Amino acid sequence: MAKRDFVKYHLHQALRAMRAELDGDEDLSRRLHAETKVRLIRMSDEELWELAKLTSSPERPVE
Repeated sequence: MAKRDFVKYHLHQALRAMRAELDGDEDLSRRLHAETKVRLIRMSDEELWELAKLTSSPERPVE
């Protein structure tokens, strides 16, 4: 999986976890949040930079 696709997948799963929490599905929310944390821990430097680029505000871009 390309690093950009991996980062987009990570963001999608993080949003799913948030949605599950809002919907009251505690088990799914906990599982997805845990998986999200593990993905963050295992990300390479390149993937972390890509995540920063995708989530930083336009007026303050990542250098």
